[in-house]
Amino acid sequence: MKAGYLSLLGILAFGVPGKAASEFTSLDNCTALNPDSKYGHFPNQKPKTVQKMINECRKCRQRGVCKDPTLRDDLDYNHFCGCLAQMRRRPVFVIASGVNNQERVTWALKHGANAFELGVGPRGQVFDQWYTLPSKAKSTMWADQATSVIPFIAQKVREGHHVAFVWLEICWPDFCDVDDKEEDSCSLVGLMKLVREHLTPVKVPVLFSFYEVGNMKALNYTRNNLGPLDALSTPGTAVDSIDFFKGGKLPKPRQRIMSHAFWREEDDTQEWEEELTAGVRSQAFQKVFTWINTENDDYQGAVGAALESGVDGIAYGFGQRSYQDWPPLRIANGEIKSAIHDNPLTRLARRGDKPW
Repeated sequence: MKAGYLSLLGILAFGVPGKAASEFTSLDNCTALNPDSKYGHFPNQKPKTVQKMINECRKCRQRGVCKDPTLRDDLDYNHFCGCLAQMRRRPVFVIASGVNNQERVTWALKHGANAFELGVGPRGQVFDQWYTLPSKAKSTMWADQATSVIPFIAQKVREGHHVAFVWLEICWPDFCDVDDKEEDSCSLVGLMKLVREHLTPVKVPVLFSFYEVGNMKALNYTRNNLGPLDALSTPGTAVDSIDFFKGGKLPKPRQRIMSHAFWREEDDTQEWEEELTAGVRSQAFQKVFTWINTENDDYQGAVGAALESGVDGIAYGFGQRSYQDWPPLRIANGEIKSAIHDNPLTRLARRGDKPW
């Protein structure tokens, strides 16, 4: 009876009967972590029971509002709520990294990416505006004016291309002062204005992701001025980000993202996996994204590990270089999509899947 109920749940929720069995085994495993709870055997055998549990877990974790004592006492990452979060069926975004000029936007779309990541940093004095940066490197090199790239992305959307969201990796956020109107064009005031003028009208969500917190002025300005399509991510571990978001009502829970865990060959792979898993299981974030250096020989293994950890998006690219129209990146895009397809709990994100 239970297996039949869970199979029905999968068909109703996702419409992918062929992938049902693995997901429901996972749900069984989650209930086995706490078999004495009233949720252990899905007593009323209805799909809404499971959804109610998932929603209650999220409210417990994000807002500290726990009506159910069973869940209130079970907020460890390795227990029931965290297990449900990690094992949920979900769409996954394929994010092209280092898309820092118009040509690279075109290449990424041609390769089939459905979101973009680009580093941005302010240039003061003579330039007095925002520029894009090569890949995820915190570099003193500059690629192009943000006023060239961001409007071009909006233009491609108007032409019919799908861009699920733009992830802005912000370096030196306090180089220009958000409280000094004369520096608006190179502070977060100017960057958010640029987003409002071009990406918001075409309904492209934007993730303001801080490479560093600086003196907190720019970060707090962004936090307090997010639009309905915006989201925020901070640097550090999952616990660091959870603690930051607990510090106030803003941003709203659905606008809280973890996006700073990434993998390179020299990193401790186990620690990276544990960090991603902790972020997912915490349910403190609407989405958890990671970044993978596709120059590494074993990046395919990292893709599988990221999906098993429960991430919602994988950015791919080169560690110190911008996006290119090269076979390795086209191949990486295809291999990430294949891994998403082969994982029984994931599917490729498509039009209609909101990132937050």
